[in-house]
Amino acid sequence: LGISTSQKGTYFPIPEQAREKVKKLLRKKGLAEGQGYIVIHPSASCPSKRWPQNHFLQLVKLLREKIGVTIVMVTARGEERFGQKIAAAAEIIDLRGQLDISEVGALLKEAALFISNDSGPVHIAASFNTPTIAIFGRKSPGLSPERWKPSGEKSFYFYKDVGCKKCAAHSCAKNLLCLRNITPQEVAEKAIAIYQKV
Repeated sequence: LGISTSQKGTYFPIPEQAREKVKKLLRKKGLAEGQGYIVIHPSASCPSKRWPQNHFLQLVKLLREKIGVTIVMVTARGEERFGQKIAAAAEIIDLRGQLDISEVGALLKEAALFISNDSGPVHIAASFNTPTIAIFGRKSPGLSPERWKPSGEKSFYFYKDVGCKKCAAHSCAKNLLCLRNITPQEVAEKAIAIYQKV
């Protein structure tokens, strides 16, 4: 068809009004102009994609303790409960359920780092070349990180093989051991290494 294949990256447009809304919202929440921040996304469409909330909470505490960075939390509308423990126990900017998809894009474009479950926003962040860490559980070929990991030089993922011959996904008999075995400490270590290079 004569279409060039030299540019294979993804593209995510951001309306100016989305940029302005996010900028004003962050200022209202106390983020100074030019201040770096890390975004976390603890929600996902099914249990087999969700790293435990307690793990996210420990991660936030480690990042605050080690590098003193501001943490912004987002979730999809209707999935706010997946960040409730974190919001109640950690000092963060809580934007759960408050942003539409364009506004999430505006937030991620300016983030120093994005840490998320296996979910759509990891691909939005990767499209901006925002450093991204995705947390994966499921093993099946069509569901694994080999198929769904975010692309890009600054994109990374965590996955632990716990010996399942076949992935039962949300019907897991091992209580999602693959997700629980990914420790907050190892994610924090990677996140700090990335953040300090930004």
